[in-house]
Amino acid sequence: MAAMSHENWSATTLTAEAISLAIFAWLVSLAAAVLVPRGRWLTVAAVLGNSAAVLPIAALVKPESSGPGR
Repeated sequence: MAAMSHENWSATTLTAEAISLAIFAWLVSLAAAVLVPRGRWLTVAAVLGNSAAVLPIAALVKPESSGPGR
């Protein structure tokens, strides 16, 4: 998703990303309920936080950006 919305950030794109993150949070919560019943929401927050962090990073990093090793 981050690669697809790299060029154009609009209300439609942000809405689609928010809906996708909500569905992903629900699925992770179902899995966490089985794997870690006591730490369910901490697990969801950790997994979703890492996944959500990719979206703003993808918007900030351009192909011509310099980075480590360049």
